[in-house]
Amino acid sequence: MAGFVDDYLKTSGTHFGKYDPLLFLLSFGRGPLYSPASFMRLRQADRFSPDHVQHALNTAGYYHEYRHVWDVFTTLSCLHRALEAVKLNWEFADLVLSFMQKGRQIGLPLISRSDPELRKHLQKAKRQTLLEVVSNGFSRLENPALFVRLSTHPEEFFPEDTTLPAVGEYVLGARSILETLGQLWAVSALTFDPELVNTLMERIWWAKEAFRESWPYVLILSGFKNALREVGEKVEYGGTIAILDLALQSETEHPGVRLLKILGAIKNEQIGPFPNPAQFQEDLCEKLGWETPQAALSKFLAKLESETQKPSDHYGTIFLNDAAEAIRLRLSQPDTVFKPSVWEEGLLSAGIQRILIEMPSFYSQERVQVLYASPSPRTKSYLEYVMVDHIRKQSYYERRIRCPWAEKRHPVNAQPYDCSEKKLTRCSVSNSGSSRTECLFFDVCEHLGFYTPAAT
Repeated sequence: MAGFVDDYLKTSGTHFGKYDPLLFLLSFGRGPLYSPASFMRLRQADRFSPDHVQHALNTAGYYHEYRHVWDVFTTLSCLHRALEAVKLNWEFADLVLSFMQKGRQIGLPLISRSDPELRKHLQKAKRQTLLEVVSNGFSRLENPALFVRLSTHPEEFFPEDTTLPAVGEYVLGARSILETLGQLWAVSALTFDPELVNTLMERIWWAKEAFRESWPYVLILSGFKNALREVGEKVEYGGTIAILDLALQSETEHPGVRLLKILGAIKNEQIGPFPNPAQFQEDLCEKLGWETPQAALSKFLAKLESETQKPSDHYGTIFLNDAAEAIRLRLSQPDTVFKPSVWEEGLLSAGIQRILIEMPSFYSQERVQVLYASPSPRTKSYLEYVMVDHIRKQSYYERRIRCPWAEKRHPVNAQPYDCSEKKLTRCSVSNSGSSRTECLFFDVCEHLGFYTPAAT
């Protein structure tokens, strides 16, 4: 079995999924989407076969990626960052629309423009991008200049008297925490096969030379394994989930800083035993002087509900509505976040299952494909939002805007552009099967004023 796991990990780039918490979109490395129904096939398979291992780990990947959805929808750090990203895209859309309505020409790239409104927006976008990297966490190898900048001038990003959340060559942040939560959930999906779980743990978490993509898991689960082992003895499995979830439950405080404070409190205080992870989390909040996640999320829910009063066609509003629904589920079922069985029951609720069915996901083989189980206004809204995000980022530095998903990329600039030559049959978003549909990319470009249809 260990050999089959090793073979799988060698080609992990084609298996594992990715999640962008600012675009709210899943990205699976392989074509099939796995579901809880896959367990029946797993239990019937020959355990000592490569097919069993591959299918088991792909199913675990399903749980890993959808755990990301849950955490992005129900942790304040992710919700705040996502809301800031939505607002930046709103600001961009309103800005370029105002230029169009005033009859002013928008020349690309925007970085070359001297308009005060654009310069202010660009500075805000740059700062937000930098803050996102710091919040997410990174290694010195990934971003050496920023690592040095943080080490020498932490006051640029952190309040006074805050210890830089650096562990060795890494800045600890949301990425490590989210990936570890996803990996714990993936392991929970394989509990029927302890040997496979142990093999995977050895290969990804405890190996001296860890699997390249696994440093976030190694950093937390190896670097802090003694503290986490103590938690496990007192609070069982959900205690680790409680710690990592709590580290993400602040709009303003850096997730890595919070995690180090939590681990410090555990080290310096006698803990447990606790009857359940929720009680353990509340006790930690009392020790640290923090609001409980339930209280903080209740306040944030009111903010989201206020934001959703924006016009229905405002890009990104669909995410706010879906996040509000997920928060309501968590508030009504607090144990959902800690226990896989309760979590799965929550995801099977009518409202959440509808979101997951209609939310688009992506995978790459020869070219990018966009998947969703059932097309709907929600699906289109998510795709439109991603289009706006791509257009915004391209418009800063590129002379021409391109569709991010079409195999034959269609350039669009700020001048009227005749699109009579576009090939809809080559577009993975605007074409489904043999039916020809409208091009979402050009619809969004036209709405923003980056494209004007040819006169008839």
